[in-house]
Amino acid sequence: MKTSMARVENPASVLPYLKEQSVQRFEYKDSERIFELICHFPKKVRGGDPIFFLGRFGGVERFRRLEGDLAAFKDFTTSYQAGPGIRPIVIQSLTYPHADEIEFWFGANFGGVAFAFTSLEAFTRESSVKEVGRDFIYSDSVSGVEFDFYHPFDGLG
Repeated sequence: MKTSMARVENPASVLPYLKEQSVQRFEYKDSERIFELICHFPKKVRGGDPIFFLGRFGGVERFRRLEGDLAAFKDFTTSYQAGPGIRPIVIQSLTYPHADEIEFWFGANFGGVAFAFTSLEAFTRESSVKEVGRDFIYSDSVSGVEFDFYHPFDGLG
């Protein structure tokens, strides 16, 4: 089935635009040496429906969790998943402390993560949103298939 999921050409060039975007999930998979980040992607048109971004960093080494000052976030060591009742986080800055390293900072409360990596691939997924009562229903903008707001890439490979 055709979906709106699309590969991002030259993904490193779009990373700076992720600043101020809300994070759905991040996960460091030590055994696979992968760090995945899912967040909102800046819209091209104001007022449009959300676009989601999946960045998959490969060859990850020297992963570090940079602790923040809020106790509620201390348990999120190698992963974070947004959801009902979970405090949201936003990418407040993105820096390159060393040539082969990246640091995502999510604010003083959460802190951040830093790691070295050797490869990056990225994808986007466009959505359509309907308000039904007090709920928002997200669906793929091409296929029309509904998906979970907190897991926009599940089932897409």
